[in-house]
Amino acid sequence: MKSTTFPPLHVEPSLRSAMEGVLEEGESLSNFVGKALRAQVELRRHLAFPASTMPAVERDALMALREPAQS
Repeated sequence: MKSTTFPPLHVEPSLRSAMEGVLEEGESLSNFVGKALRAQVELRRHLAFPASTMPAVERDALMALREPAQS
């Protein structure tokens, strides 16, 4: 499958610094963002399952991850 690119992502300088500070050796910002996007897609697919089918502890943990981060 042919890959595609996203439009430029505008972030605050502090967020970019934070991202650069957690990169693994040899990892680029592009790789980091790609991993984050894939992780979010998987999380949201998992959350799409009916909540009644998962244990309450797991459901609560996933819902906490889904809440937007406070800035």
